[in-house]
Amino acid sequence: MQENGNISAEITNSIYVIVKDEKVLETFNKVQSAYYKTYRSNIKYYYAFNTNKQSVYEDLLKL
Repeated sequence: MQENGNISAEITNSIYVIVKDEKVLETFNKVQSAYYKTYRSNIKYYYAFNTNKQSVYEDLLKL
C-alpha cells in the first residue's frame, strides 16, 4: 500500500485493523495492553462509519 501525507513520514510500520465496532477496538486495546504492558501499540487515528450493507463488508474482506 502506498502512503502519502503525514503517515509517509512514519519510521515504523503501520497496521490497519478493521473491527465491527468501537467495543471490539476497546477489547483489542485492553488485551494488547495486558500482554505488552509499556510496549503496547498506540492507536493514533480511527475512523468510524455506520453501515449495515453486506456488500461493504464483503469488499473490505477482499482488501
